[in-house]
Amino acid sequence: MNIGIDNIDRKLSQEQKDFKELIVISCMNDIDLYNSNAIRFARKYIPQKAIDYYLPPNMVFDREVYQIILDRMIHNYHVMKSLRFEIQYAKDRGREPDPTDLEQLKVGENLGF
Repeated sequence: MNIGIDNIDRKLSQEQKDFKELIVISCMNDIDLYNSNAIRFARKYIPQKAIDYYLPPNMVFDREVYQIILDRMIHNYHVMKSLRFEIQYAKDRGREPDPTDLEQLKVGENLGF
């Protein structure tokens, strides 16, 4: 039985597929292509408040700096998703969520995530 990458891809959500594509593009080391796809990903999945925090309107960045900012924003978006999952998992199991996770989530929510 051959479990290929296509079988795995069918189980991914559209967001996960878009993120996987973004990772592949980042490995190609094409900054302009990465930046255009990263901003498309951000506009589709990341709340506008968080985008405005990381990329204030009327600010101009060098393309390498822009790449770093986009990468950091997308990373923090996934960290917040993980924290929400961990907190919900603890609650579902009847346990108290980790106070550090709750504090990090609060900070992330203040940034718009």
